[in-house]
Amino acid sequence: MEDLYCKRSDIPSKEFIGNLNANARKIITRQCTMEKLVFRNTMYGQYARFIPLAQKEKALRHLGWDSTDVHHFFAILPRAEGERYLRYCPLCAIEDRAAYGEAYWHTHHQIRNMVVCHKHVCRLISSAVPAKSEQCFTFCPAEMHIGDTTVTVEDNPRLLQFAKYLAAVFDAPMDLKRDIPISAVLYHGMSRTKYLKSTGRSRYTKTLVDDMTTFYGELGLPSI
Repeated sequence: MEDLYCKRSDIPSKEFIGNLNANARKIITRQCTMEKLVFRNTMYGQYARFIPLAQKEKALRHLGWDSTDVHHFFAILPRAEGERYLRYCPLCAIEDRAAYGEAYWHTHHQIRNMVVCHKHVCRLISSAVPAKSEQCFTFCPAEMHIGDTTVTVEDNPRLLQFAKYLAAVFDAPMDLKRDIPISAVLYHGMSRTKYLKSTGRSRYTKTLVDDMTTFYGELGLPSI
């Protein structure tokens, strides 16, 4: 999806690579390793970041090398009503065409709950290409599905901040040496707040969930 490695001729699947034939893999690995391709050009960063280390490593070994169902590695929930099609930023499409001769799908735009382009601060637009992965992959070049569309600038500062946060989390380096459970990260974030007692023995999870539901509900996201 993203960067120079993945343009029109490379990857037919929606969120992951799919079952590449030997010739396609040979051409791709001349430019980058399969691991780098998975990290930079698929949605691995969205699904693998919060699972145990052994599961991260297993998924990384299989993606790009065989046709194993990714649901064996990740909990991929059905997409909400407003996220069922691949999304794009009209200004990114203009830049892509100027730089590479055609538009392409961006991984950032396909992140769950991402409704704004964090680079151009405009609303993302849904294409007619379903985001759902299929058993038989059909390649849908972005250039053939992105037309000239009206740019809608987003002026909600909280929504813009959230979009940048999602992109930063997606792009953050992933630790493949230490197995730190996501619960430990959550409890660390809750420290010195009203959601966790100073002793660390009492966590007010319901209050946290209620506050988060209110906060994100006010953003008008497709799902929480």
